[in-house]
Amino acid sequence: MWEGGFRDSLKEKVNGITVGPCTEWGHFTGPVINKPAFERITGIIEEAKQAGGEVLAGGDGKLSSPIESFS
Repeated sequence: MWEGGFRDSLKEKVNGITVGPCTEWGHFTGPVINKPAFERITGIIEEAKQAGGEVLAGGDGKLSSPIESFS
């Protein structure tokens, strides 16, 4: 599946995804809505890594919003 440049193509496309308010044109998706959702997502990523998966894009687990905490 990874042969023929698929992996590099996928990584390039994923790195081009923009995250931001849905009220602004051009964003692919909105931010993670709350801390439980963030923990669920990062938990799934950790499970995949423990099973031998590799993070191809992003993956630092840091909040990228100016708001550094969830309500």
